[in-house]
Amino acid sequence: MTEKIPLLTAKNVTVSYGKRETVHQLSLNFPENKITAIMGPSGSGKSTFLRCLNRSNDLVPEVQVGGEIQFRGDNIYAKKVNPAILRTKIGMVYQQPTLFPFSIYDNVAFSQRMLGLHDRKMMQEIVETSLQQAAIWDEVKDRLATPAQALSGGQQQRVCLASVLAAKPEIILLDEPTSALDPIASAKIEATLIELKKLYTIVIVTHNLQQASRISDQVAFLLDGQLVETGPTRPFFMNPREQATSDYLNGKFG
Repeated sequence: MTEKIPLLTAKNVTVSYGKRETVHQLSLNFPENKITAIMGPSGSGKSTFLRCLNRSNDLVPEVQVGGEIQFRGDNIYAKKVNPAILRTKIGMVYQQPTLFPFSIYDNVAFSQRMLGLHDRKMMQEIVETSLQQAAIWDEVKDRLATPAQALSGGQQQRVCLASVLAAKPEIILLDEPTSALDPIASAKIEATLIELKKLYTIVIVTHNLQQASRISDQVAFLLDGQLVETGPTRPFFMNPREQATSDYLNGKFG
């Protein structure tokens, strides 16, 4: 049986801020319909690397990205690629909820409006489906016209997720999405992601070892901008190959 080609692949990726290289020759595959957790101490390059995967680093002055990242076999840094369109296919949910000062409905509908959709019935279906997928529909269905920024932190984060889903992505990137949330809100996000991997490929940066062990299928451990170890979640946690990984998992640093 032929092994399935990963939906997204990073090959020898480097990231430099001016003359300072912060990510070093990082190669990693992201299997389809799986959750990959990227872990490591603060300053290890996790978020910097994550932002490379949909070219969000293009928005940061002085950042240079080397190597190659392939999405469905094509280099996302090729000149022919439109970064704005790419970010609808590979969406990002950030650590802090990034909502517009709009209603809940308009936040979720925003990406489709930017893509030129004006059919009200179709838009309504997309908004409702996206909010259902993000497990927030039942909580907001009767107040879609109210400001999204009036929601709780956990609700705002799920509306952000719904906004990403409304763009019909294939991959969802999440940068510490539960770091500012309480355990109940975090659990809702985790349960949602486990359901969503049936339809999407998910990459999450997390500092929470327990979260990574609960929801991921694959783990990548970064240290000082280098990939130390990667592999399926259970053996990664139960029997790490590298001493640095073992030290990190046992709380000796980080």
